[in-house]
Amino acid sequence: DGSVASNCIIRRNTFQNGKGAHMVQIGGDDNLITDNIMKDGIAIDYFYLFGRRNTISMNRCTNNYALTGVGNHPDFVQTFGENGHGSIDHIIEKNYCRDSINGAPWQLTKALCPDIGNWIIRYNLFMDMDIAGSSGIPDLTIHNNIFVRCNLLNVGHAMSWGPRSSTAISSYNGTSGTDYPHNGNLYNNVFLDIGAPGAGYNNAWYSFTTDLTGCSANYNYVGKDGYLPVLASTTLQNPVGDVGGWELFRWWETDGINGGNPGFVDESDPLGPDGVWYTADDGFRLASNASLLVGAGQAGADIGAYDF
Repeated sequence: DGSVASNCIIRRNTFQNGKGAHMVQIGGDDNLITDNIMKDGIAIDYFYLFGRRNTISMNRCTNNYALTGVGNHPDFVQTFGENGHGSIDHIIEKNYCRDSINGAPWQLTKALCPDIGNWIIRYNLFMDMDIAGSSGIPDLTIHNNIFVRCNLLNVGHAMSWGPRSSTAISSYNGTSGTDYPHNGNLYNNVFLDIGAPGAGYNNAWYSFTTDLTGCSANYNYVGKDGYLPVLASTTLQNPVGDVGGWELFRWWETDGINGGNPGFVDESDPLGPDGVWYTADDGFRLASNASLLVGAGQAGADIGAYDF
C-alpha cells in the first residue's frame, strides 16, 4: 500500500556481530537482497521476510552462535503471522548458509494470517544447521537444494511439514484455529548425512504429517553414513497426493535415489579454491556427467544446487 519500502536493493554489505534478533527485515514489494556477507551472529535470524515478491539471493551466511540467556530462535529465514503482515510470492535462491548452532534453515508460520504462502526455495546450500526447518505455510516449493549434516541436535529430518495451532492470544486476529501447510512440493534436493551418524536410517530426509493434502516429494537424493541407503518402503511408492497414504517412516519415492556416491567435486570445500560462493570450482558441483545426480531429477534436470 506504499507504506513500506519497496523496489529496494541491498547488495554487497557485511553484517556482523548481531545478537538475539535479526540482521535484516524485509517488508514491502519487489525488494532484492543479494550478495551480502552475514557472519558471527549470536542467536540471530539472518532474515525476517514479509511483503510480496521479494528475492533473497547469493548471500553468504556463516557462524551463528548460541548464548545462554538469549531466547531468540535462530533461523536463516523466518516469517510469522502474529503481526498480521502478509508474506507471499518470495524467491530464496543460491544462498550459502553454514554453521548455525541451535539454528534452522527456516521457521515459517501463519498464525491464521491469510496472506502467507507461495514461496520458492531453490539452489541453496544448508550445511551444519543444528535443527530442522519448520514448514508451516501452504504452497511451499523446495527444489534443487543441498542439505548436509542438518538436525544433528534432535537426530531427525532436515525439515518437516505439519499444522500449527494458534490461540486467541497468539493468532493475528484474536481467534483460535489451525493452519495446514497443504500443497507442499519437494523435488531435486540432496539430503546427505542428515540426523546424526549412527542414529538410524529412518530419519534422514523430511517429514509430512498425515493430515496434509496436495503434496509431492520425489526425485530427491538421500544418503547416510558414507552414502549408505536409508530404510525404504517395500509396499508403497506413491510420492504425490494426500500424505495420509504415504509411508512416513521409510523412504518411499518412486523416482528418488537412495544411497550411492553422488559424485561431488569436494564436499570438504564447498566454496572451492577461489573461496567464492556459487562459482565454477565449488565443492558441491557435480564432478562429471557420470554422477548419479546428472539428469536424474524432475523433467531430466540435475539433482542438487548446480547444473553439470
